[in-house]
Amino acid sequence: MSCYHGIAGAVSAAVVLFVVSPGFAQSFQQSSVTLREAARAVERGDYQRGVELVVPLLAPPGGETDIDLQDRAEGWRIYGLAQFFLNRLNSAERAFLEYLKLDVEARLDPALVPPEAIVFFENVRSRHAAELRKYRPRPKPARPKRYRALNLLPPFGQFQNRHRKKGWIMAGTGLALLATHVSTYAILRAWCDPGTGVCQSDGESRTGASRALRTLNISTGIALLGLFAYGIADGFLYYRAVERDADQDTERARRSQIGLAPAGPLGAQVVLRGQF
Repeated sequence: MSCYHGIAGAVSAAVVLFVVSPGFAQSFQQSSVTLREAARAVERGDYQRGVELVVPLLAPPGGETDIDLQDRAEGWRIYGLAQFFLNRLNSAERAFLEYLKLDVEARLDPALVPPEAIVFFENVRSRHAAELRKYRPRPKPARPKRYRALNLLPPFGQFQNRHRKKGWIMAGTGLALLATHVSTYAILRAWCDPGTGVCQSDGESRTGASRALRTLNISTGIALLGLFAYGIADGFLYYRAVERDADQDTERARRSQIGLAPAGPLGAQVVLRGQF
């Protein structure tokens, strides 16, 4: 009857001070055995026996009865059900609240639990919704919209990939090359006759200057094309890298979580849940 839903297959660890020892691991194993026995007792209607088995496991952390948070949540679930069926509704409500603090998304299995107990459990969730809100993991901000086609328009691809410094350098360099290329082309068009190839201005020959301008025009054109090609390749390369990193971050966030869990009636503890 393990109903610690939502984190099946995960390893839960509380950030508390303890010494890892064979005895500590043995106590964890023993607690799981006790919880299974308590669950069977509740299933067969021996609710008081279930309470007696579970109560020692729900002592505040820091003593010999420490158990991991997954077992603690299961203990509160069993204890809440037993108290409900014993008609101790105040104790059942407190137990279910502790259970929900450890697993805000928990649900009772309708195949195993009678409808009246499920209704009571959901009423507890509703009555304490404001209190439980602080135990709910904060949603991650939505991933910014990305467009593959922007990589064809450097430096927009660089800005999209969060390489702002590189983007501004490419933008400045590209504008300088473009301005030089266009201006030298305009001067050559003004100086040189396409038919005769003679270059002059105001009656003076501009042959030497036109050669230098033509070389500069060609060089800046080639450099501009090279910069454009580099920008496209760089954009697509880091576009895939950013997408891969974002997917890995999402997977890590799914597998691990840091949150707050109760430590007795008046305390709380930081909890790290992860899948390894």
